[in-house]
Amino acid sequence: MNIIKENLAKNKEVYLIKNKSMKSIIVWFMFYMPLDEKASENALISNILLRGSRKHQSSREISKFLNAAYGSIIGTDINLKGEVYTLGVHLNYINPNLEFVEGDITRDMLKFLEEVIYHPLEENNKFKEEYFQTEKQNLLMQLKGKGDNKESYAFDKTIEVMCEGEAYSIDKLGKISWIESLTNEKCYQRYKEIIKDAPLKVYVMGDIEMDSFTSTLKEIFTFNNAKDLEVNINHKEVEKVKEVFEDVDTNQGKLCMGFRTSIDLNSKEFAALTIVNRLFGGGADSKLFINLREKESLCYTIYSTLEKHKGMMFVACGIDSSVKNIAKEKIIETLNSIKNGDFTDEHLSISIAGMMHSLTSIRDNKYTYIAYLQGLNIYGAKYRLEDLCESLSKVTRDEVIKAANTLTLDTVYFLGRGEKNENEKK
Repeated sequence: MNIIKENLAKNKEVYLIKNKSMKSIIVWFMFYMPLDEKASENALISNILLRGSRKHQSSREISKFLNAAYGSIIGTDINLKGEVYTLGVHLNYINPNLEFVEGDITRDMLKFLEEVIYHPLEENNKFKEEYFQTEKQNLLMQLKGKGDNKESYAFDKTIEVMCEGEAYSIDKLGKISWIESLTNEKCYQRYKEIIKDAPLKVYVMGDIEMDSFTSTLKEIFTFNNAKDLEVNINHKEVEKVKEVFEDVDTNQGKLCMGFRTSIDLNSKEFAALTIVNRLFGGGADSKLFINLREKESLCYTIYSTLEKHKGMMFVACGIDSSVKNIAKEKIIETLNSIKNGDFTDEHLSISIAGMMHSLTSIRDNKYTYIAYLQGLNIYGAKYRLEDLCESLSKVTRDEVIKAANTLTLDTVYFLGRGEKNENEKK
């Protein structure tokens, strides 16, 4: 896909992704900031923006406007790209080039978006108190409810243990104590800081011409210079494997293992590392899935995944508590087999083809594609999705073995029935 970039101000840019086949337009404002103790404030702000604005003073009024605009959709999102926190507002509206569309809908929708982002409903230099208190309680319930999903809870705890002392250990919702201490005044001040200082990238995808769109965008929005955001991928050496076992009465135990590598999305070896992950546990054709789940029936579910913005790989599986040590050793053995080159050329070819298919399918979901571009742009990656696919097609056996040998086990976390101690020695 053809992508055109234009600077709006210092650290503020717009990207147009031309796609004439789309029947709607996506406009995604994405603010960037460090992942730190302000995470809870960021999360609450994301929720409160859709409660009401100066012109549309309730969620009901916002919905009424959107329904009248051919069923347009607006949403907010918060995400982590490594140790960068993103707060987004995305709008999806009908393609203005369709014959039955009346008026200048792009202008109308951008005015609406500007109202939602830059003019939330306020009272005495703070958010409307009713909306603030409601969203504060919603955020508390959301964070407390994370423990109900044992799989995601175990994964989050693995990251927390593995990244102790690093910003990446912070949940995107923050902490319960942080939320409980939030005040309306504090959150409103944080909102003002984000609008004024945070770097911004605007992604636009659909059948729109860059010149006319950016002209309207600049006419409606005021883009002031933003502060610089230092973006680093802090690779950390493994000094000692951490093993944490949390005793919980659950039918299915959750085993998670975290590995560190010196390779990240900007490394020349990144393509080879993605193939390592695919061979290891990144699909139904992977070693972990075929051997541990299908052949040995050691686990109910198992997969591996990369965190390309931090240089990490994780394995997560659902198992009976009685086989946790066996499963752990089998996972380590499986990775070692890749490190030793114990895989066929056919399996390598299948993994490369599968990974290329997974990447190209990203373009089928417009939001996923934009989110993928965001991750590349934040960290200054110079390649496109198409470039990575080309690199994958050229990955060799030796490169896969070399990339696999950069992986070092850092953390083992188990949630399930067992001894009530936090540290289990090998």
